[in-house]
Amino acid sequence: MGNPERATHADERVQDAKVVGEALAKAVGEALRLHKHAGNAVPEWRDGRLRWLSPEEIPDVVVTS
Repeated sequence: MGNPERATHADERVQDAKVVGEALAKAVGEALRLHKHAGNAVPEWRDGRLRWLSPEEIPDVVVTS
């Protein structure tokens, strides 16, 4: 799986997880911003139930690079 030269030490995997987590957070923030701007609702899972957030309910998320 992947590059055989790539190191697989635990600390490097944790660093990779951090990078992946940051990239996912950035992508979700950007998607929320775009949905809100376009006037689209988004689904949210809360208290074991699916609910739809109207564009006005979507929080303003600051996307950092």
